[in-house]
Amino acid sequence: METFKDVISGEQLVLVDFFATWCQPCKMMHNILEQAKEVLSDRIRIIKVDLDKYGVTVSQYGILSVLTLMLFKHGEVLWRMSGMVEKSELLATIDPFSNSVNGSFCICANQSFPRGNHYSVISKTGGLISR
Repeated sequence: METFKDVISGEQLVLVDFFATWCQPCKMMHNILEQAKEVLSDRIRIIKVDLDKYGVTVSQYGILSVLTLMLFKHGEVLWRMSGMVEKSELLATIDPFSNSVNGSFCICANQSFPRGNHYSVISKTGGLISR
């Protein structure tokens, strides 16, 4: 089973959205992330980590603000920002790093992160695939 650390440590570029279900800007950001995924396709993997459910992971990365975005490759943080970002700005930020393939869009909300860092994947067709 793939862990959060496995995902961010791989060859592929990974954008992590640390969000909360009650956060209105987070809900708006979700739509922007879906649009960005359509443009970037397999060049990136986008995962969402619910701050209220995965406190250990949130603490490990020093997340202090709801709606924090982090870009990883090979386990290294390439970029980090808190707050809303427009699609065009997000794409411009990611573009120099986005030469990877085999992306997917993940929703980290169904399983516990503290021991094992599991998540669930939403396939390109919208179906839920447990990991």
